[in-house]
Amino acid sequence: MPFKDYLFKKVKSYLVPLLFMDLLCILVDLGFIIYYQDFSRITLEYFLGWIGPIVEQNRINALWFVCALFVGVLAAYPLLKIGRKHKWLIWITTILSLAWAIIFNKYAQGWLNWSFDAAFFGVFFIAIGYLLRWVIDKFQILMKGRLIPLGIGIVLLCCGLILGYICQNQYNLHLEMWAGSYQKYYLTIPGAILGAGGVIFICKSISNPVFAELGKGNIVVLALQQSLGMRMWSDIICKDWHQSLQGLDKNSPDRFLYALLGTLFTLLICYLFYYLIVFSPLAFTINQKKRKLPFLKTKELIKITKKTRRKPCLF
Repeated sequence: MPFKDYLFKKVKSYLVPLLFMDLLCILVDLGFIIYYQDFSRITLEYFLGWIGPIVEQNRINALWFVCALFVGVLAAYPLLKIGRKHKWLIWITTILSLAWAIIFNKYAQGWLNWSFDAAFFGVFFIAIGYLLRWVIDKFQILMKGRLIPLGIGIVLLCCGLILGYICQNQYNLHLEMWAGSYQKYYLTIPGAILGAGGVIFICKSISNPVFAELGKGNIVVLALQQSLGMRMWSDIICKDWHQSLQGLDKNSPDRFLYALLGTLFTLLICYLFYYLIVFSPLAFTINQKKRKLPFLKTKELIKITKKTRRKPCLF
């Protein structure tokens, strides 16, 4: 694919949904201001406080990584072009990408706009994904049936979760890079690779259309989980319950129940917004095609059936 077409496709896939969801988060925040009748906050400084980080894209909300991914896929374009014919170059470039990412993030001062500091790690993971797809295509036995990829995925995911647990509990580290804690790569990088590989294999073993449908709304869920779902749950619906948890141990069953119900509620609210978007003319803003409501499809089906129904033969 020519770079011009590649660039247009990635802008459509990443930047357009990112900007739309950022603006939607602003509207959600304004909705909470109206709900609490805190109108004094609606000032010019308020909007500038939102617009500045949106332009800079340095960790404004849960979607901060989208810009890092966008920069990463652009930087990985030459790598993917070369890798079609020379797989060994992919392996070398993967190692060099990780080395450069570690060196850059160790000596770079402060955050860079559009998360360039994390984008170098993105190139590494894009290359890992490319190699993983090549391995799967090469060894089709890994994908034979459903139980084999499911078993491989569960093992990889569990190993990744174990490493993640060690990083979080022993060293208070993770690979999210929100706080810039670029340390102990020998634990965080393998944990991320194992976890991602486990998710890929598990997804390959599932063909249920419901799960496939839920996966399409990820960018909406990630954007609105903090700005809408979690705030509604903790500040409005379960405000007293949330306050009562402050003195409890972090492993308390009551905390677990609160988090579980809150997660389900957040998903419900976020997917409601997702379907409101995809059934509207704004579907293109999250890189989706506009859908028609089910009852409209039924009417169209009836019309088509009437038109194609054969007339009775008179001879």
